[in-house]
Amino acid sequence: MATILITGISGLLGTVLAKHLQATGHTIKGLGRKSSTQNGIQIYKWDIDAGEIDERAFTDIDYLIHLAGAGIADKPWTLERQREIIESRTKGMELLTKKLLRQPNTLKAFIGASAIGAYGLKTRQQPYTETERETDDFFGKTCQLWEDSYTPFQHAGIRTVITRIGVVLAKEGGAYIKMKGPFRFGLGSPLGSGKQYMPYIHINDVVAAMDWALFNEHVNGTYNLVGSEHVTNAAFSKALAKSLNKPFFMPAVPTFILKLILGDMHQMVTEGSPVSNAKLIHAGFKLKFPNLEAALTDLAH
Repeated sequence: MATILITGISGLLGTVLAKHLQATGHTIKGLGRKSSTQNGIQIYKWDIDAGEIDERAFTDIDYLIHLAGAGIADKPWTLERQREIIESRTKGMELLTKKLLRQPNTLKAFIGASAIGAYGLKTRQQPYTETERETDDFFGKTCQLWEDSYTPFQHAGIRTVITRIGVVLAKEGGAYIKMKGPFRFGLGSPLGSGKQYMPYIHINDVVAAMDWALFNEHVNGTYNLVGSEHVTNAAFSKALAKSLNKPFFMPAVPTFILKLILGDMHQMVTEGSPVSNAKLIHAGFKLKFPNLEAALTDLAH
């Protein structure tokens, strides 16, 4: 069994991933704002702004998973918030690089989170593949800096896997719970034109893919973690209503209304392109929820 250090362990994905890895017999450590013990997991303190970290977290670790980062959609994108979103990702990696790579370590592999925002906030019909990366908007630039912060581990010869994660669907929280709200009362509707794509993935598939990537030595480089279907926002909305046995008749929320409410963040829900998972599948990973109906049916029960 392995010893695995996870940053962002208190977040949605970190919590579910740590629980899964712990249940399969691995020793899990975490990095957090204060030292504590949670569900048998030792959390070591790190302070990104102060450049401090409890280096006991690194003792005998075999794998490192970096999930830490301020929520992209939690607050309006003011200039200060944009800086916080970027630095919470890149400064954390700078600190890990400085503290971990300067000393002999036992690290076998590193997994770094990223997002399909790497392809930019735009809508096109051709699915994006891992060889592409757009940088002409805030989300795209954030993902570029995020992924670039992982290069020291690659240069150190450590097997590095970058996971560009789609819209995560989970009962425990996140986008699904926010979207589910109005649909439960039969008030769900498409957003904007409804023609924008929503590359989604069930949280159990994200967790399984990270587990798979950790322990398969042939897995290296960048992978899109998304479902196999390319669904538009309108199609997703209709399927969500069906999964909850609710009517679907409300008109689409106009883009200008979303812009008034969300500001620049409106593009996160009014724009979106299909994203290919072919590289992931061809590498040998099998999704438990490859299509949207299966994912939403599981979450509704």
